[in-house]
Amino acid sequence: MNESSPALCYLRKRKLSPGKPKRLFFLGIKHSGKSSAAWRSSFSLGWEYRDSDETILSFAGNTYPSVREFYRRAGKDLFMKTEYQAVSSLLEIPEDLCAALGGGACDNPELMELCRSSGILLFLDTPPLQVYERIMEGGLPPFLSSDDPWGSFLKLYDRRSAAYREHADVQLKLGNASLDEVTAFLEHSLDAIIARYYGRK
Repeated sequence: MNESSPALCYLRKRKLSPGKPKRLFFLGIKHSGKSSAAWRSSFSLGWEYRDSDETILSFAGNTYPSVREFYRRAGKDLFMKTEYQAVSSLLEIPEDLCAALGGGACDNPELMELCRSSGILLFLDTPPLQVYERIMEGGLPPFLSSDDPWGSFLKLYDRRSAAYREHADVQLKLGNASLDEVTAFLEHSLDAIIARYYGRK
Protein backbone atom coordinates (compact mmCIF):
# COMPACT_ATOMS: atom_id res chain seq x y z
CA MET A 1 0.00 0.00 0.00
CA ASN A 2 1.21 3.52 -0.79
CA GLU A 3 2.20 5.21 2.48
CA SER A 4 0.25 8.31 1.41
CA SER A 5 -2.99 6.31 1.15
CA PRO A 6 -5.53 6.33 4.01
CA ALA A 7 -5.86 3.11 6.01
CA LEU A 8 -8.56 1.98 8.43
CA CYS A 9 -7.90 0.20 11.72
CA TYR A 10 -10.62 -1.07 14.06
CA LEU A 11 -9.46 -0.61 17.66
CA ARG A 12 -12.39 -2.26 19.45
CA LYS A 13 -15.61 -4.08 18.79
CA ARG A 14 -18.80 -3.24 20.63
CA LYS A 15 -22.49 -2.80 19.85
CA LEU A 16 -24.55 0.38 20.05
CA SER A 17 -28.32 0.51 20.26
CA PRO A 18 -29.85 0.52 16.76
CA GLY A 19 -33.03 2.02 18.18
CA LYS A 20 -31.49 5.42 18.90
CA PRO A 21 -30.21 8.13 16.53
CA LYS A 22 -26.75 7.26 15.23
CA ARG A 23 -23.78 9.41 16.21
CA LEU A 24 -20.36 9.47 14.57
CA PHE A 25 -17.82 11.58 16.47
CA PHE A 26 -14.65 12.71 14.66
CA LEU A 27 -11.66 12.94 16.99
CA GLY A 28 -8.11 14.13 16.45
CA ILE A 29 -5.43 16.72 17.07
CA LYS A 30 -6.35 20.32 16.30
CA HIS A 31 -6.30 20.93 12.54
CA SER A 32 -6.25 17.22 11.70
CA GLY A 33 -9.16 17.66 9.27
CA LYS A 34 -12.02 16.65 11.57
CA SER A 35 -14.46 19.36 10.54
CA SER A 36 -13.99 18.80 6.80
CA ALA A 37 -14.19 15.02 7.13
CA ALA A 38 -17.27 15.18 9.36
CA TRP A 39 -19.05 17.64 7.09
CA ARG A 40 -18.38 15.64 3.94
CA SER A 41 -19.32 12.39 5.67
CA SER A 42 -22.60 13.91 6.82
CA PHE A 43 -23.33 14.95 3.25
CA SER A 44 -22.53 11.47 1.96
CA LEU A 45 -24.72 9.79 4.59
CA GLY A 46 -27.52 12.33 4.53
CA TRP A 47 -26.99 13.01 8.26
CA GLU A 48 -26.88 16.22 10.30
CA TYR A 49 -23.51 17.90 10.85
CA ARG A 50 -22.25 19.90 13.82
CA ASP A 51 -18.87 21.27 14.89
CA SER A 52 -18.39 21.35 18.66
CA ASP A 53 -16.23 24.48 18.46
CA GLU A 54 -19.13 26.46 17.01
CA THR A 55 -21.50 25.05 19.64
CA ILE A 56 -19.05 25.91 22.44
CA LEU A 57 -18.85 29.53 21.27
CA SER A 58 -22.65 29.65 21.24
CA PHE A 59 -22.78 28.37 24.82
CA ALA A 60 -20.19 31.01 25.76
CA GLY A 61 -22.56 33.69 24.49
CA ASN A 62 -20.79 34.28 21.18
CA THR A 63 -18.56 36.81 22.94
CA TYR A 64 -15.25 35.26 21.84
CA PRO A 65 -13.76 35.32 18.34
CA SER A 66 -12.53 31.71 18.59
CA VAL A 67 -12.42 28.72 20.92
CA ARG A 68 -8.69 29.34 21.28
CA GLU A 69 -9.43 32.79 22.72
CA PHE A 70 -12.21 31.42 24.92
CA TYR A 71 -9.82 28.81 26.33
CA ARG A 72 -7.15 31.47 26.92
CA ARG A 73 -9.45 33.82 28.78
CA ALA A 74 -11.76 31.38 30.57
CA GLY A 75 -9.19 28.76 31.58
CA LYS A 76 -9.17 25.02 31.26
CA ASP A 77 -11.83 24.13 33.85
CA LEU A 78 -14.55 26.44 32.54
CA PHE A 79 -13.69 25.53 28.97
CA MET A 80 -14.06 21.80 29.64
CA LYS A 81 -17.35 22.34 31.46
CA THR A 82 -18.71 24.37 28.54
CA GLU A 83 -17.39 21.80 26.07
CA TYR A 84 -19.29 19.03 27.88
CA GLN A 85 -22.50 21.07 27.93
CA ALA A 86 -22.16 21.93 24.26
CA VAL A 87 -21.68 18.34 23.11
CA SER A 88 -24.48 17.18 25.43
CA SER A 89 -26.81 19.55 23.61
CA LEU A 90 -25.88 17.95 20.28
CA LEU A 91 -27.12 14.59 21.54
CA GLU A 92 -30.62 16.06 21.73
CA ILE A 93 -30.73 16.34 17.93
CA PRO A 94 -33.24 13.68 16.79
CA GLU A 95 -31.52 13.00 13.46
CA ASP A 96 -28.43 10.88 12.86
CA LEU A 97 -25.37 13.07 13.38
CA CYS A 98 -21.74 13.53 12.35
CA ALA A 99 -19.95 15.74 14.89
CA ALA A 100 -16.41 17.12 14.86
CA LEU A 101 -14.95 17.46 18.36
CA GLY A 102 -12.23 19.85 19.49
CA GLY A 103 -8.56 18.92 19.43
CA GLY A 104 -8.34 18.65 23.21
CA ALA A 105 -11.50 16.59 23.71
CA CYS A 106 -9.41 13.60 24.84
CA ASP A 107 -8.35 15.62 27.91
CA ASN A 108 -11.99 15.84 29.04
CA PRO A 109 -12.75 12.36 30.49
CA GLU A 110 -16.41 13.07 31.18
CA LEU A 111 -16.87 14.20 27.59
CA MET A 112 -15.15 11.09 26.24
CA GLU A 113 -17.38 8.85 28.33
CA LEU A 114 -20.46 10.72 27.12
CA CYS A 115 -19.43 10.26 23.49
CA ARG A 116 -18.51 6.61 23.97
CA SER A 117 -21.96 5.87 25.40
CA SER A 118 -23.65 7.75 22.57
CA GLY A 119 -21.92 6.77 19.34
CA ILE A 120 -18.88 5.74 17.32
CA LEU A 121 -15.55 7.45 17.98
CA LEU A 122 -13.45 7.86 14.83
CA PHE A 123 -9.86 9.07 15.28
CA LEU A 124 -8.26 10.92 12.35
CA ASP A 125 -4.57 10.11 12.70
CA THR A 126 -2.77 12.89 10.82
CA PRO A 127 1.06 13.17 10.48
CA PRO A 128 2.55 15.60 13.07
CA LEU A 129 4.34 17.98 10.72
CA GLN A 130 1.18 18.47 8.67
CA VAL A 131 -0.82 19.34 11.79
CA TYR A 132 1.90 21.58 13.24
CA GLU A 133 2.14 23.68 10.10
CA ARG A 134 -1.63 24.19 10.05
CA ILE A 135 -1.68 25.20 13.73
CA MET A 136 1.15 27.71 13.37
CA GLU A 137 -0.60 29.45 10.47
CA GLY A 138 -2.83 31.00 13.13
CA GLY A 139 0.07 32.08 15.31
CA LEU A 140 1.53 30.50 18.44
CA PRO A 141 -1.33 28.99 20.48
CA PRO A 142 -1.39 29.16 24.31
CA PHE A 143 -0.89 25.42 24.68
CA LEU A 144 2.59 25.47 23.06
CA SER A 145 5.87 26.76 24.50
CA SER A 146 7.21 29.95 22.95
CA ASP A 147 10.76 28.73 23.64
CA ASP A 148 10.33 25.41 21.82
CA PRO A 149 7.01 25.29 19.95
CA TRP A 150 7.91 22.24 17.83
CA GLY A 151 9.24 20.25 20.81
CA SER A 152 6.24 21.08 22.98
CA PHE A 153 3.93 20.25 20.08
CA LEU A 154 5.49 16.80 19.63
CA LYS A 155 4.98 16.02 23.32
CA LEU A 156 1.35 17.14 23.07
CA TYR A 157 0.88 15.25 19.80
CA ASP A 158 2.26 12.00 21.21
CA ARG A 159 0.20 12.24 24.39
CA ARG A 160 -3.05 13.12 22.68
CA SER A 161 -2.58 10.58 19.89
CA ALA A 162 -2.14 7.86 22.52
CA ALA A 163 -5.26 9.10 24.32
CA TYR A 164 -7.30 9.12 21.14
CA ARG A 165 -6.22 5.57 20.31
CA GLU A 166 -7.30 4.58 23.80
CA HIS A 167 -10.75 6.14 23.44
CA ALA A 168 -11.52 5.59 19.75
CA ASP A 169 -13.37 2.72 18.14
CA VAL A 170 -11.84 3.33 14.72
CA GLN A 171 -8.50 4.82 13.68
CA LEU A 172 -8.17 6.34 10.23
CA LYS A 173 -4.49 6.72 9.35
CA LEU A 174 -4.40 9.56 6.85
CA GLY A 175 -0.76 9.38 5.78
CA ASN A 176 -0.09 12.21 3.33
CA ALA A 177 -3.41 11.81 1.55
CA SER A 178 -5.24 14.91 0.33
CA LEU A 179 -8.63 15.86 1.71
CA ASP A 180 -10.28 14.59 -1.47
CA GLU A 181 -8.52 11.24 -1.10
CA VAL A 182 -9.55 11.00 2.54
CA THR A 183 -13.12 11.88 1.68
CA ALA A 184 -13.30 9.31 -1.10
CA PHE A 185 -11.87 6.66 1.22
CA LEU A 186 -14.39 7.53 3.93
CA GLU A 187 -17.30 7.41 1.51
CA HIS A 188 -16.42 3.79 0.73
CA SER A 189 -15.85 2.92 4.41
CA LEU A 190 -18.73 4.59 6.25
CA ASP A 191 -21.36 1.91 5.67
CA ALA A 192 -19.03 -0.82 6.99
CA ILE A 193 -18.05 1.29 10.02
CA ILE A 194 -21.67 2.03 10.91
CA ALA A 195 -22.76 -1.58 10.35
CA ARG A 196 -19.99 -2.85 12.64
CA TYR A 197 -21.31 -0.87 15.61
CA TYR A 198 -25.01 -0.40 14.87
CA GLY A 199 -25.71 -3.48 12.77
CA ARG A 200 -26.93 -3.69 9.19
CA LYS A 201 -30.03 -1.85 8.07
